[in-house]
Amino acid sequence: MNTVSSLKIPVRPAFAAAAVILLSAGVCAGSVYLMSLDDTTELCGFLGSYFNGLSEGANRAAAFKNALKSNTVLVLVMFLSGFFRIGAAAVGLCLARQGFVMGFTTAALYRIYGMRGMLVSLSFLPASVLSVPAMLMYASLCASLSPVRAGKKIILYYIFVTFFIITIFCAASFLEGYLTTTFMQSASKFLGG
Repeated sequence: MNTVSSLKIPVRPAFAAAAVILLSAGVCAGSVYLMSLDDTTELCGFLGSYFNGLSEGANRAAAFKNALKSNTVLVLVMFLSGFFRIGAAAVGLCLARQGFVMGFTTAALYRIYGMRGMLVSLSFLPASVLSVPAMLMYASLCASLSPVRAGKKIILYYIFVTFFIITIFCAASFLEGYLTTTFMQSASKFLGG
């Protein structure tokens, strides 16, 4: 068992591996679920109206606020989970849910638009490059901390890391709100929206 710094926080490699597996399983489940749907006309209509709305003008500030709210809730739930013995399970559910959303979204774009949809899904890459590694690292820390009795130094360190993760998620939210929205707006023309 490794320790972080001299604070004696047990960082368990098994939790890091489990975090990657749960996120990957969520991605697979989201993709498989979408591909198993027989009727996607409602989804087709939603994506069509979404891309039509983007071609008319995107509200980047609203997209940023929504991404920031979603990411803040995720970090808050994971942070609080670190204080409870069953917190590792809650962290695992958060990871699986995030993976499900990523897999479902990518599979929906692929199923409705084919290879053009796969290219469009690359617009999520800038935000994902920041948020996914941060989420996996933070999930490992939260899950490792949950079964440990934390002293004052460990809690202060945990809070410091949480603020660092929030900063990363703020940057990812900014990228998702402004850069991804710009890419999606360009993609709406590419998809014929």
